[in-house]
Amino acid sequence: MKKLVYLILVGLVFIMVNSVSAGNPHTIVGKIFNPDGTIPVDGAITFKAYIAARPAEVLTEKSPGCGYQYGWFQIGIGNFPTSWSEGEILKIEISAISGGETIILKQELNSADPQIVEDIELK
Repeated sequence: MKKLVYLILVGLVFIMVNSVSAGNPHTIVGKIFNPDGTIPVDGAITFKAYIAARPAEVLTEKSPGCGYQYGWFQIGIGNFPTSWSEGEILKIEISAISGGETIILKQELNSADPQIVEDIELK
């Protein structure tokens, strides 16, 4: 009987480990600079992020696990309603409130956590 319980527990652990990729917490971070090399002040940047295949599921700087502070933006993609998967394309639309400029990034999701995107310079 003990062997049966042990085998069931091992099987459950195996199933749980193999199902742990999509939908887990995963953070995308990046640094934003003004054209003169300074950092935009807090509150000067807005963004929306979505998986290219699911544009109706949107995270913004006000969503849980997301934000902009001290030149860094953070997107907690584990907070999308639908689980994410490695290889999917995340689109990030970053806007400067004062200038109205919008930059669109495309980032392939991978397992690195945090996943750091290249520096962004506003024009």
